[in-house]
Amino acid sequence: MGEGFRDTMTNIGDILVEQLEKGYDFLKQSTNGIVKAYNMRVLKTKKTKITTNIGERLIQVRDGSPCAEIFKDDTLLALFEKLSDIETTINNYKE
Repeated sequence: MGEGFRDTMTNIGDILVEQLEKGYDFLKQSTNGIVKAYNMRVLKTKKTKITTNIGERLIQVRDGSPCAEIFKDDTLLALFEKLSDIETTINNYKE
């Protein structure tokens, strides 16, 4: 009788562990989606701010010298680089 009870308890323990693992995997996937959605929102906000900064900088460059080459401005180049990085990150999250 002792071995049968031991086997039953072992089987119940195995079932319990399997169910806990399934629940953990579900929670992990669920929170991963929430984190991605939050990060996407933050990145889109940053993208909007950088786009606004680019527009403001373009106005400054054009007001100072209408014939100036806008792509020779280091500040604009840095902003475009940041914008490119953010868009790449957003596209990676979408995949």
